[in-house]
Amino acid sequence: MRKIHALVPAMVLLLLGCQKEYSLEGGQFRNCIDCTYLPLCDSSSFVYVDSSDLVDTLRGVVRIGRDTVIGGRTYSSVSGFAPFQGGLMYNCNNQDYRGMLSLSSIGFNVDSIAQAFIQDLSLPIPPGLIQVPDRITTSFLKAGLPAGATWTDTLYSLDFPPLASVYAGMDYAIVAKGLQRQVFQRNFTNVIQVKARINLASSLGAVQPPDIEANYYFAPGTGLIEVRVSNAGTVERVLKLYEYTL
Repeated sequence: MRKIHALVPAMVLLLLGCQKEYSLEGGQFRNCIDCTYLPLCDSSSFVYVDSSDLVDTLRGVVRIGRDTVIGGRTYSSVSGFAPFQGGLMYNCNNQDYRGMLSLSSIGFNVDSIAQAFIQDLSLPIPPGLIQVPDRITTSFLKAGLPAGATWTDTLYSLDFPPLASVYAGMDYAIVAKGLQRQVFQRNFTNVIQVKARINLASSLGAVQPPDIEANYYFAPGTGLIEVRVSNAGTVERVLKLYEYTL
């Protein structure tokens, strides 16, 4: 009996120290990812309204797979989350929401990035040589930073010796924290707004990137409530959370 009593506190400490937690629902335990600004559980459901050219609806039931350790960091594997149709791997260690995801799923076209390099460099680069990967690793939210904070993640770099080297990065900024934002009939508080823009450069000078800007809104206890993608100052896509069940 003493051995059992000694094990209980150790198990509690272990569970509290993990990123994943388990919730009891319907008499069964569910696998959950305990991240304040993007909480997801196995069988969570989300419905988003996507108004681009036509109003469309994105639906998905979340499935949480096995953890994967990459570079000493443990990523939780998520499928079925509507905004990220290609799947998502992420964690939120130290409030740094770092994920492996599809660049196109967050509003950026990889072909337009490669085309910008080719047009601005004016170099005899063979077709297809510059291939920006759609799958990227990036910190899409740093919830512990104050409003106005910025950071940049390298998405792509390639050398063409002795001609040039090229670089693509994603510039982020926390536009505001503590926002109140209404999405359909729900009012969310303590919302964080994050802005993202592509940054392109080469050893021959600056490269004009596609004029695309994406704004993301994260609400605590809910997750991603809205995405707004603009091109040259014109809003082209709006993704809004319509209903959800954690």
